[in-house]
Amino acid sequence: MATPSSVTSDSAVKHATGNILLVDDDPLILSVLDKTLAHEGYTISKASNGTRAIDLIKKQSFDVIICDLYLPDCSGLDVLKEALGRQPETARIALTAASELRIITELINIGQISHFIPKPWEIPAVLQTVKNCVEQVQLIRENKRLHELIVKQNRELKLNHERLQEELRIGGVIHQVMLSGRVPRKTPRLTVEALTIPSKEIDGDFYDFYQPAPHILDVVMGDVMGKGLPAAFVGTAVKGQISRFALPSRDVKVAQERSFWYEEVTTPVNVLDQAMAEVGPQLMELEYFVTLVYCRFNLDKNTFSLIDCGSTKPLHFRAKTKSCQLLKGVNHPLGLLEKEQYQMVEVPFEKEDLFVIYSDGLTEAFSPDGEMFGLKRLIDLVEVHYEKPVHELVQIITENVEQFMRHKGYDDDFTLIIVKIAESPGNRSEKERVAKFSSDLSQLKAAREFIGRVVRDAGNEAAKFTDQLQLALNEIFCNIVQHGESQNPRGEIVVHAVCTDERIKLEVLDRGKPFDPRIVQEPSLSGDQTNGLGLYLVRQIADRLTYIAKKNADEWNCFTLEKSFKPKEEDMEFSHELKDNIMTITLQGENLDAKEATDFKLRVKELLSQNKSYRVVLDLHNLQFIDSSGLGSFLSILRAVNSEGGDLKMSSMTKPVRAVFELVNMHRIFEIYNSPEEATQSFKKGR
Repeated sequence: MATPSSVTSDSAVKHATGNILLVDDDPLILSVLDKTLAHEGYTISKASNGTRAIDLIKKQSFDVIICDLYLPDCSGLDVLKEALGRQPETARIALTAASELRIITELINIGQISHFIPKPWEIPAVLQTVKNCVEQVQLIRENKRLHELIVKQNRELKLNHERLQEELRIGGVIHQVMLSGRVPRKTPRLTVEALTIPSKEIDGDFYDFYQPAPHILDVVMGDVMGKGLPAAFVGTAVKGQISRFALPSRDVKVAQERSFWYEEVTTPVNVLDQAMAEVGPQLMELEYFVTLVYCRFNLDKNTFSLIDCGSTKPLHFRAKTKSCQLLKGVNHPLGLLEKEQYQMVEVPFEKEDLFVIYSDGLTEAFSPDGEMFGLKRLIDLVEVHYEKPVHELVQIITENVEQFMRHKGYDDDFTLIIVKIAESPGNRSEKERVAKFSSDLSQLKAAREFIGRVVRDAGNEAAKFTDQLQLALNEIFCNIVQHGESQNPRGEIVVHAVCTDERIKLEVLDRGKPFDPRIVQEPSLSGDQTNGLGLYLVRQIADRLTYIAKKNADEWNCFTLEKSFKPKEEDMEFSHELKDNIMTITLQGENLDAKEATDFKLRVKELLSQNKSYRVVLDLHNLQFIDSSGLGSFLSILRAVNSEGGDLKMSSMTKPVRAVFELVNMHRIFEIYNSPEEATQSFKKGR
């Protein structure tokens, strides 16, 4: 066998690293290559035959394999092929004679081997070839390691992204279901519009509306300092506690002797006091605080009350002066102080006044140049467009903010609530009278005559209910005298009447023994007993009946009866059933005209949106009359359903309604079936 021309190289790099397998049946060649490469710092393994070489390849990894093509037990190509299969990154170098160059070239072209060293070789050439191969293999392996690391990191990023998306989804549900309030559909003498646009992040902004009494509307808006699900959970907890105490309570204080009527509604101060007693310590422990504004519209007193806990300041647009006033309070954010005395600011309002309640996501919206939208722009928009309907004013403000930002995404939740005083309640005629009677049945006639005068003076509508109200007062009076142990001549029964054009409120107060109306049995209408009949009659007459028992001897029991003189405006009622993702809606009323149509379509759309069901069957077997507004409500529902990829089908249409449909050719627009079952089956058959 040929040998190398020299054994050492002065220019060799002394710190080379790499694992090298030498395969040759010539001991001299193995020895020379071993000394040459080991001298350069490489780790050397040797095999004098193919079987030994393949065994080593199976057991450990090599950077370079240098193999003679001719071995006593097998071909060197078999060894290199085994290496290719097991260690594809390893550099495979063939030792070959000059006559084999053509074969070697073909093997390189097909990837069987990486390089070759012709015999005899020059030491510098061998060292350079090995060095290049080791560097290339180590680079390939490093790239592979980095690739695997990148794949792993990408996998982790994907998981984190999925977790974040799920968190955002949960946050969206929390915000929509738990933190966003629902605008009251019917608020006497007020027009209310609200819009909220969630930010790109989850946060703890919340708002809600409460109507603890017919003449009162409360609006609450809060902002938890912080972002993410923790802030959303804190916001949900705070809102939950406020809702708990803001809604009307049955357990209220009874009127005292000098006040012949009681305040049934808890004040905003009491609401926050009670709510913070529950959640305040936790806020301080968690080091969260909440800015909040609590607003109350009292339509009997014509007043707007405000508790400002570090929140954005509501605007009061006065119709008389055509200008806005900023309303400010003095309290700190919730959770900042252990004990806080809430102070309420109160201002009067008049017809056509506007109140604008907004979050800092509106005023602190930024333009691309870094300029803030600010309060002045909001005031200017309100003062210029105050005559517009409230829903249009909300839209105008929103569009102006988005044009200012030049995009629609918000960095903080955008909430805008506008309340317009549609009618001044102070213009309503209201009469208040008080009468005192001794607690004796001989006073019954005088009590009936008193209430008769009150009701007759209220006008023709009220006078229709004179007999009913006299009967109700008579039964309440008898109950107090007979069951309250107030029959002594010194006992008093006080009747306080507040009468308007629309309703009467009677409060009957006594100091006798209280009773629990819940234990009064229902009367037997078959005539075998009379117990409970008096209270039953009163309940049939009253629109609302309340009894508050005294807690101390010097307090008063209070029986409250409310009766409306105006006929009730009944909405189109309907029932619904969701089965197999098909919503069947059954109209209960006989008429669907202009009075009911708008409310009907809104409630149906809300029902479908909540249930995410857009395959709809309308059962019309009760409907006897429909006008153009009613037809329009059906078309509006059809468009809404179609926009979600669903469909609307009619069933059980009566002859009068069918005639109207055919008159305007709407029977060509809707699919009409004889029964809800047929309409449902048409969905299932895919028609």
